[in-house]
Amino acid sequence: MAGLDLQAGGGILLGNIRWIGSREECESIRLPVYQDSTNTSTLMLHTNGRYCMFGVKSRGNSTTDSGGRAFSGGDSLQTSLELALCLPNPCKGIDAEIAVNFVVEIVLNLLGPILQGVPGIGGIVDTIKSYKLVVKSCAQTNVEASNPLSSGALAVICLTGLLVFLILLATAVTAFVDSRYPEAQRDVYRDICRAFCLRSNLNKLFAPASGGSLGCINGIRVLSIFWVILGHTLLFITPLLDNPLQLLNDFRKRWQAVIIINATTSVDSFFMLSGALVAYVFCRQVGIADKEKCRSTLRSWKFWALFYFHRYWRLTPVLMFFLFWHWSLTGYFGNGPFLSPDRTPVDVAGCPKSWWALMLYAQNFANVGDSIACLGHTWYLANDMQMYLLSPLLLLPFVFGGLIVGSVASVVVVAGSMVCTGVLNYQYGFRRGHLNFVPGETDGYDPEKTYYETIYIKPYCRMGAYAIGILLGYVLATRKTIRMPKLVALLCWAIAAAGGLALLYLVQGQIADTGPPLTLQQVTVYWSFLRPGFALCVAWVVFACVYGYGGPVNELLSWSWFTPLARLSYCAYIVHASVMFAFFYTYDSKFHLSDSMLIMIYLASIMLTFLVSLVLSMLVEAPLLGLEKALRAGGGSRQADGGTNRTPAPQPGKANDYYYSNGGYEGGPSSNRFEMRSVYYG
Repeated sequence: MAGLDLQAGGGILLGNIRWIGSREECESIRLPVYQDSTNTSTLMLHTNGRYCMFGVKSRGNSTTDSGGRAFSGGDSLQTSLELALCLPNPCKGIDAEIAVNFVVEIVLNLLGPILQGVPGIGGIVDTIKSYKLVVKSCAQTNVEASNPLSSGALAVICLTGLLVFLILLATAVTAFVDSRYPEAQRDVYRDICRAFCLRSNLNKLFAPASGGSLGCINGIRVLSIFWVILGHTLLFITPLLDNPLQLLNDFRKRWQAVIIINATTSVDSFFMLSGALVAYVFCRQVGIADKEKCRSTLRSWKFWALFYFHRYWRLTPVLMFFLFWHWSLTGYFGNGPFLSPDRTPVDVAGCPKSWWALMLYAQNFANVGDSIACLGHTWYLANDMQMYLLSPLLLLPFVFGGLIVGSVASVVVVAGSMVCTGVLNYQYGFRRGHLNFVPGETDGYDPEKTYYETIYIKPYCRMGAYAIGILLGYVLATRKTIRMPKLVALLCWAIAAAGGLALLYLVQGQIADTGPPLTLQQVTVYWSFLRPGFALCVAWVVFACVYGYGGPVNELLSWSWFTPLARLSYCAYIVHASVMFAFFYTYDSKFHLSDSMLIMIYLASIMLTFLVSLVLSMLVEAPLLGLEKALRAGGGSRQADGGTNRTPAPQPGKANDYYYSNGGYEGGPSSNRFEMRSVYYG
């Protein structure tokens, strides 16, 4: 048992009961196992150390008492002892468990008689004997992990290489053609080549927003994705802390903790923006002011086919490419104590059973048994796609019934979403919801049902924010100006600011555990109003900024530096969790919670997320959107330099070029670029 290490980690009183040792040091050990010495030669064989994690189980209990799953949607603090042991390489699985318990039993039998007469210590040996160590995982050694790349990894590498080759070739060809034939007429082949041109796509990405009054949306999108990353930083790092009790007893009592823990409301900002821009683009496309043109467009099957095709094409290739790239290759990039035995990234451990659900945007309903989610944070994309599929049911009342009928339909959906949330919360008895991170505390009547899977990721509980956005988008598309007294605007700003802060801080006592616990009725009312209420506050910000009542807020949100970041927000949402997991799971030690540590990891996560997003956008997102645009347009008489040709207004049954060159924006992070140019609507 050379290499066995039972040394406890520091910070036990701060909750550090997961002793991980050093996987790197363990696997670098070389242990002699056989030696044959003669007068002429010496033969020495070696074996490497194997890193194994053990949990603690009562000998009279058939279940393992080893704490909750890391990064689960519920309890995120370690509640039972886990320790890492460095064993000889041949030891793994049940063999390692038997060997370790055999050695521990020998030690206890030797120490037992000696300690029996010591006051206060004698009973400890008997208590320890009532438990045994259970192997949770034994990692692959460096030799085992150095196998050739899998067929999936090779396929992804070949696909990536092909895309890089096409982009470099298109960039070179486009530069040559533009320099030699600057006045040549654009055609479909030249547009396809330009779709893959790196220089053209970078110019589009960093081009300034071209006027319009919707620039504030860029700022809201960027700040919202920053907020998402902030919340996930704390959530993902919590199981890896060596002082988790400091989080429980100190950090969560500070007022800043509410902003981080309630970061889930940032997603409702995305849902509201998504509905708003879907309605805005739809009203412009169908020409809602021209009744004949509107009816003709809505009767065209081509219009509806493109309405749904563009959405699927916009989201899916990027998502699936990153999924298979991350799934196939990330495990080869690092080696840390928190990696799974086969080095599969934790956020794709469920993908072998549920990758198809991502392609169908059904991951928030898919039943994959005991498997954890596949890219679990993409539940948002499933909700957004499901709401988009149903959006005509909210859009058509505005088209045929005007503002009043459409508003009634939106209000009914908002009320229905609130009722669904309230009924489900009251039925299952969720008192803490997404605030439930206290170890050992269950939430709700049914231990098989969690707030996350029952309410949090379901579209019927999230549709309220989307319906508010639909109403806002219709108003923005049909009302050029709206006049109101400045005093009224100021009062609305005060109500929106106070309402948004109140919705976040009403549960500060619940988070800090400093006040009386809320009753189930109070919690139910709060969950019912939280998300549509916060979305309504953000909707006012957009409304005020668009119609000239934003003042310095509009100046900030319309800042030009937000424009390229907003255009990368979809890719940033897809990759941000995986970027953080890749860092956390390849780190060779635990983290110590402090303000400076949290700030540094958060800022690093933002920078790395957007760097990876830039590569993903240039490699997949921008070329495929440009390809769709080129094929849909079929060439044309546009000049190579952009000329002065006027882009025609949307035609019935034909998707508008607005989607890519001026947006591709349907709202939220599941969209790419948004700019409003009045020339597109004549």
